[in-house]
Amino acid sequence: MAATPTRRGGLMITRPALHRILRVATAGGLLAVVIALVGLANESRSDVASQTTLLALLVGSAVLGFVWSRLWWIPALLVGGTVAVEHLVAVWFSIPEPGVHLPVGVWGTITLLILVIPALIAGRAGAGIRHLVSHRPAARAVNARKDPSGGRRRRGSDGGLDHSDYGPEDSRSEKT
Repeated sequence: MAATPTRRGGLMITRPALHRILRVATAGGLLAVVIALVGLANESRSDVASQTTLLALLVGSAVLGFVWSRLWWIPALLVGGTVAVEHLVAVWFSIPEPGVHLPVGVWGTITLLILVIPALIAGRAGAGIRHLVSHRPAARAVNARKDPSGGRRRRGSDGGLDHSDYGPEDSRSEKT
């Protein structure tokens, strides 16, 4: 249970719920920072603004893929669409963009959605790195110390889990 009621009707947040809230807030804040950096790099008027934007998009998507390893594609889609959305807003509100060399109008701006592809690749790479780091032998050795079975479950001859390590006092054992 994530929270328990108190006498006054308020909620007392338990430690696992607080950790989950902080983890989600940190990941959401990191997503906002990456999107802001990609947008800021895109608005630069330097000669290397396009390369800087692509670098920020790739590194940001990889970092977010590492942080959001199971849902890596969500921040990758959001970061990859940032440049297109930024230019669509400029087109819709008729904000002049000197130095931008895109085809005129909404259809020309929609072509920037191609940046979603490198963002997805970088996000998947970040998630893959997280998988490799968390499944290396040293990490398994630490988890094996916590889990007496070493993270391995024996299978019986019928393919199901072998419950021979459970004693008769265990509620999971079959009663005969």
